[in-house]
Amino acid sequence: MKTFLNTQALLSRTVSSEEIAKKIAKNSNELSHIVGVFSHHRDAKVALDDLQDAGFPSNWITLIARNCRRYSWSSNLNIYNCFEQETFGLNQITQGFFQRLFQRGKYLVLVTGNKNDVNSAASIIGRRRSHSEVWRYE
Repeated sequence: MKTFLNTQALLSRTVSSEEIAKKIAKNSNELSHIVGVFSHHRDAKVALDDLQDAGFPSNWITLIARNCRRYSWSSNLNIYNCFEQETFGLNQITQGFFQRLFQRGKYLVLVTGNKNDVNSAASIIGRRRSHSEVWRYE
């Protein structure tokens, strides 16, 4: 987790509440990303339903699954049947990690948004701990 304030800066000078508010606002507006990893179709569907019920816009959510026809119920959802680095802007190590999971038959649910929204999405996806893993990437 990133720290909003540098401890050294706090000790060396007084930081105004306005500076703190600016740092928090800047950090909360930056895009953040998580990936929910599921072993079963039904667990991915429950997570997708929960995200949509919580009001997450469909364009923030991407599903990567081998059989896209199973998800025809959600026409607004971004669905891919392959995992490509160019599409998601991942570095090579992160790309390889998620590619291996996808090749093993896992379902991947990507959520992009500001830090607060993505943290909420991580909580929603992680509710059923025995059915999902949540990974954050920058």
